[in-house]
Amino acid sequence: CFKCLNFKVFKVFKVNPVLEMIFTYDINKNSSKCNVVGCTKYISGKHSSNLEKHIFALHKNEYKDLTKAKLSKSGASIENVQLHNKAMRKNEQSLMSQFVNVQKKSIRIDMDQQKLLDACVELVTVNGRPFCLMQDSGFKKILNPILEAFGTAENINQELELVDYLKSMEKRLFGLTMIDFRKLAFQLAEINGYSHRFNQADRMAGQDWMNSFLLRHPDLSIRKPEATSGARAMGFNKVAYTQFFNLLTDCIDKYKLNANRIYNCDETGITVNPKEQSKVGILTSAERGETVTAVICFSASGAYVPPMLIFPRKRNQPHFSTGLPSESWVECHETGWITSELFLKWFMKFIEFSRATKEDPVLLLFDGHSSHTKNLPVINAARENGVVLLCFPPHCSHKLQPCDVSFMKPLSTYYEDEVRKWLRCNPGKVVTLGNISSLFGAAFIHAATMRTAMKGFEATGIWPPNNNVFSDEDFLLSIVTDIVPTTLSNEKDADPQCLKSTFPIESPENILPIPKVKQTEKRNSRKRGKTAILTESPYKNDLQISLEAAKKNKEEKEKKRKEKNKLTKRQLFIPASKKKRKVQREKEDSTSSEDDPDAKCLYCKKLYSKSNEGWISISINSQNVREHVTTTASSICEEISNDLKNHMVSLKIDGVTRHNRSFLGINVQYMFGDTMDLKIKTLSIGEVLGGHTSENLKTMVFDVLQKYGLSKNQLFSITSDNAPNMMKMIDIIASEIFENEVVDAINPIPLTLKVRRAVHTLNLAVEEGLKIQSIRNVITRARKVVKKLRTPTYAGLLKVRNEKQAIIDIETRWLSTFDMLKRLLDTKSFCKELEETMPDLKLSNDDWDKIASMVTSLEPTKIGIIQLQKSDIIMGDFYSCWWNIMAKLDKIQTNLSESLRNAMERRGKLLFQNPIFAAAAFLDPHFQSTLSEDEKCLAKDHLAKTWNILQTQVIVPQLMDTDENNESTTLNAETECDQIDDPLENFILSQSRTNLLISSPEDHSIRLLLEEFDNVPRIHHKRDIRTYWLDNKNNKPE
Repeated sequence: CFKCLNFKVFKVFKVNPVLEMIFTYDINKNSSKCNVVGCTKYISGKHSSNLEKHIFALHKNEYKDLTKAKLSKSGASIENVQLHNKAMRKNEQSLMSQFVNVQKKSIRIDMDQQKLLDACVELVTVNGRPFCLMQDSGFKKILNPILEAFGTAENINQELELVDYLKSMEKRLFGLTMIDFRKLAFQLAEINGYSHRFNQADRMAGQDWMNSFLLRHPDLSIRKPEATSGARAMGFNKVAYTQFFNLLTDCIDKYKLNANRIYNCDETGITVNPKEQSKVGILTSAERGETVTAVICFSASGAYVPPMLIFPRKRNQPHFSTGLPSESWVECHETGWITSELFLKWFMKFIEFSRATKEDPVLLLFDGHSSHTKNLPVINAARENGVVLLCFPPHCSHKLQPCDVSFMKPLSTYYEDEVRKWLRCNPGKVVTLGNISSLFGAAFIHAATMRTAMKGFEATGIWPPNNNVFSDEDFLLSIVTDIVPTTLSNEKDADPQCLKSTFPIESPENILPIPKVKQTEKRNSRKRGKTAILTESPYKNDLQISLEAAKKNKEEKEKKRKEKNKLTKRQLFIPASKKKRKVQREKEDSTSSEDDPDAKCLYCKKLYSKSNEGWISISINSQNVREHVTTTASSICEEISNDLKNHMVSLKIDGVTRHNRSFLGINVQYMFGDTMDLKIKTLSIGEVLGGHTSENLKTMVFDVLQKYGLSKNQLFSITSDNAPNMMKMIDIIASEIFENEVVDAINPIPLTLKVRRAVHTLNLAVEEGLKIQSIRNVITRARKVVKKLRTPTYAGLLKVRNEKQAIIDIETRWLSTFDMLKRLLDTKSFCKELEETMPDLKLSNDDWDKIASMVTSLEPTKIGIIQLQKSDIIMGDFYSCWWNIMAKLDKIQTNLSESLRNAMERRGKLLFQNPIFAAAAFLDPHFQSTLSEDEKCLAKDHLAKTWNILQTQVIVPQLMDTDENNESTTLNAETECDQIDDPLENFILSQSRTNLLISSPEDHSIRLLLEEFDNVPRIHHKRDIRTYWLDNKNNKPE
């Protein structure tokens, strides 16, 4: 350094002479004004170097005077300064001689080329200065003489050209990967004749060179590219933007719009499982979530329209709106997407919010979705209410739409934060559709700020209008699709950058050119979307014509399809005689030594030649099969309709949902013929197209009844499960049937049709009985063992030992808990053998005993559920099965059996309060004695009302006098059956001894006949009730 070499240095001035002589410093503005005549420039600050540079560049004479003043003030002369500089250069040379050998004008430096370049890079980048400083004129004076010795000055310029090429390709969305770039570097070195040590086998530059290149150019980095639609890359071009901006400015000038009257709306998807940017593990709601659409709209002044959410459901639920911002609302659609009808609903709310009128119009900007641009009702409503609709150019919303530019990203970020907070505060739970509204509401309140809305309109140049907001670099993506004439396809690219290339032979653009589209064939003539004002008459008229043409085209296609599917005239039936004669002629005319193969019947396998029956030849195709199925179905429907005439019937109704499609099944049950055969027929299995409301289901039931010619008054009962919509549907049907019924003044109870499904009621009673905590704990431990047994390891061991596989219980499968425990009990020996080595299979002896006890207690209910699933079951069968289960549970005497019996007793009381059950038990001598007096009165009233309806439907035989043959045809249970140990029989016998009041009828009215039948001699419960009534059909025809 100069201090160590004892060089004489200038003294430091306490006062800046330049500032003192020529400049005036303004402390308030922190700037120095030049006082030279004719110069009015201001220099920032008062640093002498900056001020001297200004004087040296613009005022040469003043600079000479300033130099003389400095020398005179320091006491030095010009000659002394020159001598001082000469001595300093001499000492510098002696100092440099210690490191370099100077021979004449050449310099020999003991330093590696790469080390020197790295030192230069480190010198100019150590303080964050860019690498381009190496191109600075001052730095080149120092560096170029040294680099010329190595021939490296051009290499730096070539690297800079390579950097510019990489950036240009990235802006065009054709960025190079590391492998591509290393291969390009190898090709450049080979073609241009540079000496290198790259890998000749792989034909690419090494990884070390790549790392060194990135260090030399810190403005380059390796990033994972974001997927960009090709349509967006080509769509955002200068032509489309200019058209849109011209329409925008025309609307603003024509209607004199301001920030309060310009709006933008868009839709975004919200899921229960938002995407996470980080790769680290984080709890989410599910692998895949359902999507809810939110309609967002705000103005250029920062006013937000209350958002509308569209849930993927058919019916709206009250909790869907919980937590939404004020005035927001919810709509439902099967897909959860925006439709033309839903957008019209939102648009009417928008008109109300914006207060648009023809005198004070509003401009609404949106994208080209079909629900926006091909929606005639919206366009008509906009024209009537003074809303100007302007559509963005296709595939440009990512640049031009304020919602996409400024709002959607903050909304998504805040929503992800709310979901994470909710999951953290609710461990063990997942986000469902019911939580989306509150989470979205909180995120919307955070994101919906005035600054965000105003910045969105400003960044897109919509308000204030600014067509210079996008530079030429923003349109680079569309340059690759600019059409290049085919005549220039074989010529070299005349790009100016290629002409100025620093590479001697081939530049990067010549080896890997920038892709450009060349038009070799005519473009598709399909009509594409465009930016337009939708509320103007030309667009509206064109849209109306196109929609009518599309509708007409659709109708023509449907007509052609129907004509194509019509059954063509062909001979489907060939008489047997002609068929045989034809076969005989073919045999006689055949010259082949081999006989033709004889056809076989698909069912009886007999040969055609040996069959005596007439055969029918039908070609198997879709038309014939469709016609055959239709004809057969019509004949079956006609047969059922004839059977159901003048009969009271019972309907059995149930619904099912599979793969997002709902179906309603309807069966009919009735007695037919003199033998009183119980028949069950399926009337319909139809898809539920509307909502699962009671009104919609009632309409489907009435349509099926009308199809089979059944009147409402023929319905005796409707059996269904305990679903609320099913129960309400039956009540509505009953109210419509009996709305004109004269209400009895003594007992004003309307006639009912509702019957709860027996097996479903029994299963509910079992589920209620299993709610004992100690039992549930054992079931939980047993379920864990069963899950282990179902894994491939244990399942394979069970298969090797020829043992049955474990069964897991399913909530919707009736009494599957019994099946699981019973099968687990069968594998007890297997689990005991392996519990020492496999602790997952270990259960205590107490648990095994409890499982065995539960299986014993649940077995009667399992048998009962199987019996109640028979197709020909009647009320008496259910009554018998119910009391048999309760009697068996009494004998078991365990905690579970007692709980099950109590649950069945509670549900049985509610079940037998149904007048239909009471009427069935009253007409059944097996169980009549078990009814109380109140239940008998309920049964008689129901039967009397049913009789009045029956008289209007069927031909009622004349009342026949009853005689003493009743007693002869009615067998006494005590004489018919031997006394055996039967709990149900003993129970019925004990009840029959309490009601022995016998009354004789005074007239032939139905009530007197019912009174006469009261306390009828009991028959044994194992005797078939239908056989009993066949024997007494003539005695008691009513």
